[in-house]
Amino acid sequence: MRVFLALPLPAGAARPLSAALSRLRAAGPGVKPVSPEALHITLHFFGELSEDAVDEVSRALEDPRLAGPPIRASLGGLGTFPSSGTPQVVFRRLDTGTAEVRSYRELTLGVLAPLGYRPDGRPFEAHLTLARNRGGKVDLGEAMEAPVPDFSFEECTLFRSILDRDGAHYSVLKRIPFREVDP
Repeated sequence: MRVFLALPLPAGAARPLSAALSRLRAAGPGVKPVSPEALHITLHFFGELSEDAVDEVSRALEDPRLAGPPIRASLGGLGTFPSSGTPQVVFRRLDTGTAEVRSYRELTLGVLAPLGYRPDGRPFEAHLTLARNRGGKVDLGEAMEAPVPDFSFEECTLFRSILDRDGAHYSVLKRIPFREVDP
């Protein structure tokens, strides 16, 4: 099964993006927006894993250090991958919370390292993928003018990704709820 580890965007932060995501369809004929409930920051993409490997990863994710405090964040501006030429991905950066997300990612990678999982070598940029472009010109214009209140990531989630012609659909394999740490 195709598996990844992510910080899902809380519903209260995803709701304000709904209308903007719908407008994003008009940015180009190949632009496919992500559904609001699927918005997340990917920490690690595992790719295809066997059920035994998923069980092993799930057990490793029970490390109590991963249930740390919620991560306060806010969204910043738009970006695209690649940054020049025809964009394949449209995203929003984090404005605040980037250092905390990066630290949490390093912690998760440290927990997973004994199992042989390593980062892919690309620089990590904490971002929310808003849409993928299947080809053609993209005109973002005012499509993503959507203020989003500050929020907190409340959990880390191990997801299964199921691909079909309508895009990716996610199912939860494991949740790691964050908790406030006593002073």
